[in-house]
Amino acid sequence: MKPIQTERMLKKISVIVPVYNMEKYLDRCIASIVSQTYTNLEILLIDDGSTDHSGEICDRWAEKDNRIFSFHKKNGGLSDARNYGILKSHGEYISFIDSDDYISKNFMEYLYHNRVFKGITICGYTQVWRDSLMKEHRLINTKCNSEEAVNYLLSGDKGQANFQTFACNKLYYYDLFQNFRYPEGKNYEDVAIIIDLLHAASEIHILEKAKYFYVMRPDSIVHQQKSIQTVLDLLNATNEQRKRVEEYFPNNSNLKKLMDIKELIAYCTVIRNIMLYNSSQKDEYASEINECKTIWNKLRMNKIRIPLYLNIKLTLFLYFPWVAKAFLFVRRKCLHS
Repeated sequence: MKPIQTERMLKKISVIVPVYNMEKYLDRCIASIVSQTYTNLEILLIDDGSTDHSGEICDRWAEKDNRIFSFHKKNGGLSDARNYGILKSHGEYISFIDSDDYISKNFMEYLYHNRVFKGITICGYTQVWRDSLMKEHRLINTKCNSEEAVNYLLSGDKGQANFQTFACNKLYYYDLFQNFRYPEGKNYEDVAIIIDLLHAASEIHILEKAKYFYVMRPDSIVHQQKSIQTVLDLLNATNEQRKRVEEYFPNNSNLKKLMDIKELIAYCTVIRNIMLYNSSQKDEYASEINECKTIWNKLRMNKIRIPLYLNIKLTLFLYFPWVAKAFLFVRRKCLHS
């Protein structure tokens, strides 16, 4: 007969929720956490200098549930709020939930009961657009070492367990953060650090089911698409990711090829931004445009397989930007109709 697991026997999970001006979404997020079937939680709400009612909402929830702790700090950005939460946490495991997202009722239980010692457990996720349009991303059940996990992360093939770089939809062993923190003051803060964390993990367990709901807010997406600094941060983060891959896995030629593709995708994003939103600054970013062409040509000369969609995008953005603009306009009309 199996022993009954009491809450005392279960390890505590610190759930870190960075909060900044999310009063519209925050109640749904917190409600999904407090209703978890896995109850041994420490819920840290990090109000990062919100100017709306988010801080008050955090305080109200802390009064209702003794597992919730509400912290208020000067605005420092998403990475700073996550790092603050890590410092304040006492659990053996850590999970991050963005304050506009939410989780299924057994998200924590699913991850915890499939955890690996001193490792990372990852589940699938569902993209949510306007609370109705959803796209589920199921992964392939597998246990792997850090090198295999990085290969899955970078491959992006539909048949692979591509679990994305974002901090959420994962359960981390706390000690993994002893030597690492999220880089502050930049966008795409989790692109490089995920390689550090995967390399430090003893094992990675990837789970199939989609238990995390990733909300894609239209206002946030448009801002990211139009901001040149945001896409340059993506390019810099990808370069940092390449440095880590080459440092940790110097003899893996396949990972280097995958990083070539990732770098090309990052440059494609920069070119897209310049051509569609900042064409008047085209000359200012001539070096980025030329570097993108150089990488693209190098990959083709070396006969490295480039995804068809990426070839089409690069052709449009570099040589037919007016066609790309027309396509984007029609696509937006369809999404908002």
